[in-house]
Amino acid sequence: MASPIMTDEQLAEKYGRRKEGVSLFEPCEYGYGCPKGHRGTQICWSEFNEHIWYYKCEIDYLSSECPIKQPSWMTKEQFREFVDKLPFKSKVLRGIDRSLEGT
Repeated sequence: MASPIMTDEQLAEKYGRRKEGVSLFEPCEYGYGCPKGHRGTQICWSEFNEHIWYYKCEIDYLSSECPIKQPSWMTKEQFREFVDKLPFKSKVLRGIDRSLEGT
């Protein structure tokens, strides 16, 4: 399933596909989590712009719909700067995500 409300073709038409390349950081390293609670290696960048793919859900979610927790390697100031640079207003869950230490 591409998204809860759109097909792959609709996502490609509306958002476009990501260009070829290798991401330096995975979504979990930025603190992104699944709206249903999946974290860590269960998420990756989607093939569609502005989306994150969740393996367990098998769904592409718009990144602005995904909760963000402060990664353990970021200071509060770095995290605040990161959130301020996002092109959307995100739902931020305050605190450090300790679940990444076990992945």
